[in-house]
Amino acid sequence: MISVQTQRMKYVIGDYVMSNIAIFLYNCIRFTIGDTRMAEQGFFSLKAFLLSPNVVLGQVLFPLSMMVVYYLSGYYTEVFRKSRIQEIASTFKSAFVSTMIVFFTAAINDLVLERSYNYELILLLLGLVFVCVCSVRSMITHFSQKKMHRGEWKFNTLIIGTGKNAMSFLKRMKKVNGIFGYNIVGMVDIPGERRADNVKTEVYDID
Repeated sequence: MISVQTQRMKYVIGDYVMSNIAIFLYNCIRFTIGDTRMAEQGFFSLKAFLLSPNVVLGQVLFPLSMMVVYYLSGYYTEVFRKSRIQEIASTFKSAFVSTMIVFFTAAINDLVLERSYNYELILLLLGLVFVCVCSVRSMITHFSQKKMHRGEWKFNTLIIGTGKNAMSFLKRMKKVNGIFGYNIVGMVDIPGERRADNVKTEVYDID
């Protein structure tokens, strides 16, 4: 069974690598669609633009700032049982915040009076960050869920209580064992609670 720390590092490394790729692609496309403006700033080739001090500094710092946003979003808190919808929503929110930080920090000196051009850059960066980060997150989550479905990854679980409600909960848990990887190892007997007649799993008493 893989550890929580190892699984979390997969997401962290994946996010960092893809954030770097998103920023790199953004700078490449930004140069291409704004070649005339770049020439006016003294950049006559993509290589010269990518190797300029400000762009290099941004390539180093912006992915790190994105990692802070991802961390603060709480995405790394639960690393195994992730909802695809929640994952997409969380990634989009983080991508939006990261886009605002990067765009208004790096491109504020490049802002032109053409609003459509500025909007294009914002949407471009947002799209690249979202697609790059979401793709690697979805890949990691997909393979993790496949291992849980096949029973390769299991999480030992104790149920608190041995009454009717606990037994009802046990039945529901068994139905989703293959989805969430729960491995019911026993039930904890609560003092004063009437034990259900059909308790067949191992019971642990609390003194």
